[in-house]
Amino acid sequence: MFNFGQNKVSGAEQLKNSQDLKEKAFAFIRKNGPVLPIQVGKEIGRDTFYASAFLSDLVRSKKVLFTNAKFGGSPLYYVTGQEHKIQTLYKHLKEKEREAFDLLKQKLVLRDKELQPAIRVALREIKDFAIPIDVNDNDITERFWKWYMYPDSEAKNKIMSSMGVKEEKLEVKKEVVKELPVEVQEIKKEVEKEEPKIEEKIKKPKIERKKNETKVIEKGDFENKVLSFLKDHEIDAMESKIIKKGKESNYIVKVPTKIGNMTFFAKAQNKKKLSIADISLAFNEAAQSNLPLLYITNGEPTKKIQEYIEKQLRNRVIIKTL
Repeated sequence: MFNFGQNKVSGAEQLKNSQDLKEKAFAFIRKNGPVLPIQVGKEIGRDTFYASAFLSDLVRSKKVLFTNAKFGGSPLYYVTGQEHKIQTLYKHLKEKEREAFDLLKQKLVLRDKELQPAIRVALREIKDFAIPIDVNDNDITERFWKWYMYPDSEAKNKIMSSMGVKEEKLEVKKEVVKELPVEVQEIKKEVEKEEPKIEEKIKKPKIERKKNETKVIEKGDFENKVLSFLKDHEIDAMESKIIKKGKESNYIVKVPTKIGNMTFFAKAQNKKKLSIADISLAFNEAAQSNLPLLYITNGEPTKKIQEYIEKQLRNRVIIKTL
């Protein structure tokens, strides 16, 4: 496990080891990409968790790209010039998604309003291959889809020709916002159901806390408590965002380890009782940033939560209690 703030290896040695492993991972991807984290882990002699952390750093530095579609629950990692190879994901697409893939690959550009509803939905799912293009004509915006390897300039000419216009404001969206997986959305719904109504919160009588019950840190103190924890463990907070003052905040942090600094998405929550939904939602937030999760809280994880992290999340979550 991680030994925060207690490294026996010098900072220079850590940095060198980390850089060497990253360069080895990068060279492996350039030669063999697209690849899975488990393949990278075998190449650099580390488990998948470590490999994923190094891949996250490579993605953040824009040296490596990754797919939206998953292969065995994990995206594929590749470098510029290997885009054509990600078409191996085709066999993992659903039937309608394959149909949309084939149609777009053949036509190169599709007009959204002219498509069958099922194909329109499928195009929104195959984000790796279908690039959305919004065309504005006389204050009316229309959506087109471009094959991901078709040049923007040629796509623009094809669209303008099909619309019969000479001048057009055209925006090519290179990045599509990733939505949370359906199962995570369902967890959110369950959490919302469990939240008491505002009126119930007001009328709820104050319950005295038992001696062995975890105390909820007061507003204003929680963020300071988290920052003190990070400082005490020599963790560098590169980015921070308060989601709900005194209750929840997000960080991008660099954690010192024996093999060098590793980047984590850190979720800090002021909760006396943790649930699997809390961990699942935080884990998927970290996944959106393509980073492993460091979960900081003042609540103690139950045995059920620890089993969930071990079996379902494959130990890709570290929980630290304030």
